[in-house]
Amino acid sequence: MSWRRALRTTGPLRGAAFSRLLTKMLADPQTTLDDAIALARRIEDDWPGPYDVTWMSSFHSSHYSPRDVFVEMRLQELAGMITVPHDDDYVLAMVAAMGAIPGARLFLLRHDTRLREEVFWRIFEVEGGGEVSLANVDKFTRFEESATWHGVVLQLTDEGVLPRERVLTACLDALTRDFSAYTSGWYSRLFTSLRPTVDELSRLEASLLALLSSRVGPTVTVAVRSLWSLHKARRLDVDRLADFAAPAMSAGKANVAHLVTMLRSGVGDQDATARADAIADALDHPHPDIRSAAEDALRHMGRLDLLPTSTPAAAASVAGPSPDEGLETPSAVYPWPESDIGERLGAVLAGNADGIEFELALAALATLTDRSLLAPLMKVARKRTEPPDWPRGGQTAAMLIARVLVRMHGETYYGATGSAEHDTVVECRSDEVGRELARGMPAGVLLATPEDSAGGVSPATLVDRFIERDQAGRRVLPADLVAALLRVSADGRAAALARVPSRPVVDANGVAADALRYALGGEMRAIEPLDWWIAAARARNPLGDDPLLIAAGHDYPGAGTRTSVTEEWEPTQADHWKGGRSMRLMVVGGASSRIEPLRPTCAPSTKRRRYSSFEWGNAGQIFGDIVCPADADVASLLGLQMLVSGLESVTEFGQAEIIDGLARHRGEWGPLSASALVLALGQRPALTRIHAAELFAAAVPRRVSVATVADAFVRHAPGCVLPRWATALADASSISSEARTAVADTLSAFLPRIPNNSRGVDKLLDVLIATTEDQTIAAADPKLREWLETFRGSSRAAVNARALLTRQR
Repeated sequence: MSWRRALRTTGPLRGAAFSRLLTKMLADPQTTLDDAIALARRIEDDWPGPYDVTWMSSFHSSHYSPRDVFVEMRLQELAGMITVPHDDDYVLAMVAAMGAIPGARLFLLRHDTRLREEVFWRIFEVEGGGEVSLANVDKFTRFEESATWHGVVLQLTDEGVLPRERVLTACLDALTRDFSAYTSGWYSRLFTSLRPTVDELSRLEASLLALLSSRVGPTVTVAVRSLWSLHKARRLDVDRLADFAAPAMSAGKANVAHLVTMLRSGVGDQDATARADAIADALDHPHPDIRSAAEDALRHMGRLDLLPTSTPAAAASVAGPSPDEGLETPSAVYPWPESDIGERLGAVLAGNADGIEFELALAALATLTDRSLLAPLMKVARKRTEPPDWPRGGQTAAMLIARVLVRMHGETYYGATGSAEHDTVVECRSDEVGRELARGMPAGVLLATPEDSAGGVSPATLVDRFIERDQAGRRVLPADLVAALLRVSADGRAAALARVPSRPVVDANGVAADALRYALGGEMRAIEPLDWWIAAARARNPLGDDPLLIAAGHDYPGAGTRTSVTEEWEPTQADHWKGGRSMRLMVVGGASSRIEPLRPTCAPSTKRRRYSSFEWGNAGQIFGDIVCPADADVASLLGLQMLVSGLESVTEFGQAEIIDGLARHRGEWGPLSASALVLALGQRPALTRIHAAELFAAAVPRRVSVATVADAFVRHAPGCVLPRWATALADASSISSEARTAVADTLSAFLPRIPNNSRGVDKLLDVLIATTEDQTIAAADPKLREWLETFRGSSRAAVNARALLTRQR
């Protein structure tokens, strides 16, 4: 039955019948907006009344909807049946609750001019948050790529319904706003997908230059790449670039290398002084290749006066690369003064906190005496206690701090059950502090509050805090002690050990003092509670074995031995991403299949579970890199499952933050960190792979050996898309000569260990050829030669293999 006949013969409609008939209508290209409005007039429901309309718009501004509630609401609005204010909530309701009916977004935006002109363009101005943002909604759209908001905007732009110039400009305007990196990524990807021409980029040059000061790394990458296109076309105003380049001179190596090249190219023009000054900013870059490029440029310009007498690059060339090369020196962090607590807590509740700021917020609340300072924040805190389905780092911190604030005031919050069960030590810490504060008194000094930006706590400070808490008659909080032990730094342990009280004032603190002494190098007492002793053992020897725990039967990874897992790819039929593969992470000798939140170094055994569920999930984005400053593999463990999810996710939803956290981590890299790097190189979003390429160039072989990385490539080859690895490794090889060698060595070690008919192996061979065109590679490696000789026929992979064999000879 056609929809026109159904409309004539069908009586008043309810929700499901309306959706079915509208679906038929939208499948007919002859359907007009008046037809859809006529259908809306047949809706029987008494809803919506004036209150319901306001509530529905507000609700769907923060909750994703699998139904097209907004379509019903908009058509009834056009029919004159309801009136809805076109505020920010209305814009976000359109984003969240329009799309379940195939073609609904395209239909309304094509035919409803007022919606397009008055509401649609505001998606570039309203960020959203929680469940509702363009990035989140596109991430969880179950339709084809063309049905996502990203696909709809591209299609309407191609059709001319949306002016192309205006869309490009709106993307760049959105990137200049103070949106999170996650939200900004949607606009970056849209701008890149539109493939702006040189003429268009030239008209947008001023906006692109302004983006060089963005705090979001991928946004700077979009700007630099666009300016590079202008430079290659000889359309870039290099003098203007010099005025804007300074903030970006501390960005990733690839971006800064392009900027130095562009600034150097204009030396024959006027105002060479400004360009030289801009290039000189790169002399402080952490990577030696960038410093060398800046020095070469300044010499070429005749500006020897800007060169230091002894440059860091020159020292590096004598001393050789250091494992800490490129790592920022941790800076000291300080407790909040009470005068700042309102402003800084407001920033945390807005979702703008990293792990350190969360810790400082928790410490400030624990010792706060004047609770009246919190009154202006309570309305926001109550709203923040409800967890979004897919919280991201800063939002997770906001939710946890909001729960503490609510409990301080004797209130409950959404989902509070009184249960002490949590998935993470961070949740346990915020919960135990909240319980202490609910008694109406300060919770006292916390042991685990970091002293520096790497999350470290000195042994002397830890003992001072323990003594202060004990002498105040307060028991040690369990999760707080676990976090503190894992963060204690190595220097000064012997002196601190001597000051740990042998008989604490509070009897319950005696066992805590025993665990603290063991972490600092003392003798072991009774292993009880086990959570504290595992943390103490990992603090005592983060990278090695603990003989006493092993002898007591706790020889599993993360307890008696260093954190590790066994990784296997196994095909599943009930998986939600392409390829039908799911990452199963199994602990060799794992003690439990349960999540143990107070044992963050231990992964649960997942042998009988479909997914690894030691997911700190999104909390790992901001807390992972400060959990155990001595061991980067702990941070990698906490972020591994999210990186697996990113292999087939169209939208980046926090993977870049995990990559950046690993890049900042000053701890020792092992097999798990190599796995995180390899999974990062295989992410579906191209901008995320750029982050990973920069990390590869910085870390291999300085922080992790080529052999360890090659092993990780072999482990994850069954579940990753090899051409993505190829593009990411090609990007890494372009960053520096050292990275180029590392890419060639890694491929030479990795490729002979995978089947020669693997899909995409030809792309990897392309990269191997490109990175070794000026040298004879691995001529003495019989495994590589033997593998190359297995290729037959005229495929691209076989041609590449023969070319490499010829070069070896």
